[in-house]
Amino acid sequence: MSNLCNNRLKLIGDSSFLQELFESITKERKFFEFISPIPKNISESVNSFCRTEWGTKWDYDNECDVVFTEGKKTSGLSMYFQTPWSPPIGIYEKLVEMGVQVEGYYFESGLSFYGHFTNEDGNNEGQYNSLSEIPEYIVNVFELTEWIEEQLE
Repeated sequence: MSNLCNNRLKLIGDSSFLQELFESITKERKFFEFISPIPKNISESVNSFCRTEWGTKWDYDNECDVVFTEGKKTSGLSMYFQTPWSPPIGIYEKLVEMGVQVEGYYFESGLSFYGHFTNEDGNNEGQYNSLSEIPEYIVNVFELTEWIEEQLE
């Protein structure tokens, strides 16, 4: 069983594109593959392709909580999902290339790292050695106060 990386993501972009992405996630359970499909005749291993192109070994793990907020030209998607070992930075970069505004946060307690990704700043990752070193914005985004208190008991 892999360590699961927790991800919170907000996307703002073209309404029709985000509607299609929302339907792919909710009906077909495909997020990363919608953005960057696995080639039919792949010459490398699928895991290798996924790590290189997506930044993680496979599409999101377990359930994906997703909310679609529709606008006329621009819409939004808010999501919470888990990925194996690492966040899908490759997917975030592809979304930026597609003209989508990306704001992503991630936290992996097993490997003790956290970070955020935005169009303007790219990927910013950090490590922590003790729970007191987890930045307040990560504690707030992932509502970690109670978890931290339990870990310290």
